Amino acid sequence: MDELSAADLWEAYLLSTRNHYWEERKRAVGAEYDSNKSKWDSLFTQDWIALSERLQAGIGVANTIKAQLGEDFFIRNFELEAELNTMISTEFEEVEIDDCTLRIYYYEDFIMLSNQGIFRDTDFLVDRGRKWTRKVVEEMRTYGYRNTGFHDIDEMRYLRFKGI
Repeated sequence: MDELSAADLWEAYLLSTRNHYWEERKRAVGAEYDSNKSKWDSLFTQDWIALSERLQAGIGVANTIKAQLGEDFFIRNFELEAELNTMISTEFEEVEIDDCTLRIYYYEDFIMLSNQGIFRDTDFLVDRGRKWTRKVVEEMRTYGYRNTGFHDIDEMRYLRFKGI
């Protein structure tokens, strides 16, 4: 199987698995889902990220799909994930706060990484840019993060967020 068709098969498999997962979760939550969609969508997204990471490593993937893609496909995905984590750790500034090493993200970078499904930090700082603080806090809540305060570093004020 050539690389393009393997990638297409994998993308279709992930999309199908995600849709099935999402529908099952909504069905399990029932009517309560409609009362607070943003909260449940945020929780489902966090769960899906963890599940998709396991799938990327070949864990829980149907044997028929593994046979079509080959075991080396999952090794390459694992290596790409490690390369991505290295890139993110060197791309963004890190600071020490309360005995924790935190990365500083621009709001737009956080949105881009989250929408791609590759944002992994659970405790981090955000430079809100020109956005209103309240708007940033509300938006971050939809991604499953809560504001835990402010930190001033080199005359700049950053918002600190942690996973809910």
